[in-house]
Amino acid sequence: MNASRAFVAEDLRLCPDGLPDFVIPAVLERVVAHNRGLQKVITYTRESRGREGVCHECGNITSAPHIGGEYQRFYHAQNTRCQVCDTEVISVTEGNVNERWAIVAGVFSFAQLGGDGTLWIREFEVARDRYAQYTAESLRKQIMECTRYAFRGPNRGKWLYVVRSAYTAEGWKSILEWRKTKFAAHYTTTPWVANIFFAPESAEALAGTVLATANLAPYIGKTHIVDLLSLSMRYTAFEWLIKSGYTKIVKDICKAVNKSEYTEIVNHKAKRKSGVFTVGPEIMSLFPRGEWDVGKLRVACDAVNNAQITEPREVRAVVLLNATEKYIAIIQRNGLSFTVTYDYLVSQGYNDSVVGAFNIYIDYIKECEQLGYDLRDKRISRPRSLVAAHQATAAEVLRQRDKIQQRERAKARRGCAKYVKYLTRFSFEAHGVTARPCASEKEMRAEGAALHHCVGTYFERAARGDTSIFLVRRAGEPERPWYTAEVRNGELIQCRGLQNKSYADEPELSSFLTLWRKHITKQLKKELEENDRRADAGNKTDAA
Repeated sequence: MNASRAFVAEDLRLCPDGLPDFVIPAVLERVVAHNRGLQKVITYTRESRGREGVCHECGNITSAPHIGGEYQRFYHAQNTRCQVCDTEVISVTEGNVNERWAIVAGVFSFAQLGGDGTLWIREFEVARDRYAQYTAESLRKQIMECTRYAFRGPNRGKWLYVVRSAYTAEGWKSILEWRKTKFAAHYTTTPWVANIFFAPESAEALAGTVLATANLAPYIGKTHIVDLLSLSMRYTAFEWLIKSGYTKIVKDICKAVNKSEYTEIVNHKAKRKSGVFTVGPEIMSLFPRGEWDVGKLRVACDAVNNAQITEPREVRAVVLLNATEKYIAIIQRNGLSFTVTYDYLVSQGYNDSVVGAFNIYIDYIKECEQLGYDLRDKRISRPRSLVAAHQATAAEVLRQRDKIQQRERAKARRGCAKYVKYLTRFSFEAHGVTARPCASEKEMRAEGAALHHCVGTYFERAARGDTSIFLVRRAGEPERPWYTAEVRNGELIQCRGLQNKSYADEPELSSFLTLWRKHITKQLKKELEENDRRADAGNKTDAA
């Protein structure tokens, strides 16, 4: 491959035109076969007014369902059924560019060598066959080239093409009619289509790259081949990861939009093998290379670097349990062993679900802490049945919580009774209307239920003295709920009737509230004067 130099737009002419002989058979074998399992679709045209569409499953023209003798319509992105093959489908407006997933079966890519030895990866969107024929001839109309990537040394160029007409089989155009829209020397992205296929028949073109000696089977169809190739050609460490069989780590990094987020655990820019991982070889030898993924590696790094767990057997247990830093702290502060914990959970029968069981175990440990149990006692830290022990501690925690809440509510009720006694000075009567403080939680809930508003939830706030609730009644019907008022810091905040009705249409109530506000202000002023007199009397006593 040529020496590294930046790409220019004119390099596009170095890419071979036309399709190699293996492409159509490869698309038939891979993309079309995979397409069988995709969402079944009916496409309909606007010209038919949604009355008719083509089923991509059976290939027949079908009408919209008719109910009660009347024909219905297809609507965009709506679930329906084909009236010919009775397949459950989704109806899509033909040519709707926002629903390309309904038309595109996948992205197919292959490698070629250009005129000067530059490596090219060409990508094609493969459409569903309109009549589900999928012959070699029909596929030539269904394949649209969308992207070209060029590789020369560590440099990479990308040319992106978009079709300007509708995304339908008839509307797709040849590459000569497309307009170049974007070019970059280092342009990294992953296509939006999840079904990505790479043709291994093009492996000869990769002979000059690290992928020539790599096992591509774990990556094809699961990793964007362009990301794999780009990273392997730019970074020696990444080349070593591929050759060494760290399959899952490589796939995870390729999928990441921002590759730098992994530098804390995998330094793919390292010049030597010893600098690729931030944990030592004794930790990396805990699992076979193909079993390591980024998630496991992150947990291991947190255990070693943050939690200072240096014993390899403990690190292995931490990884198997998927223990986050928060869970590590809970286990460590109780002097428990991760290895013993893992073995205990396996002995409980959680071989295949040990991570989920560990979450249950952590809940159990936290409950034991709340209850003051001694976790140094093996009978407590490793009970005979984790499920039964967890149920028992959870029930005891709830019982104690209810007990505490009952004490707090009793205290609140006592405080409320004392506060209500104080509020009686603000009671008032005028124009045949009365207002008195709400006397209890029971009365407050009954008021809310009768008038269908939310005052029943105000008890705790009222008991703390944060607000005050008054019952507003007609003088002749003192026990019949009418309006409810809230007073806070001497101000009337709100006064609501049935279903939060305003008092605006009640003239007698409006007049009453005007006078009541004055009464509240007068009582507060009187209270301040009394407090001032007590303060003066206290000062004189202290002086004497």
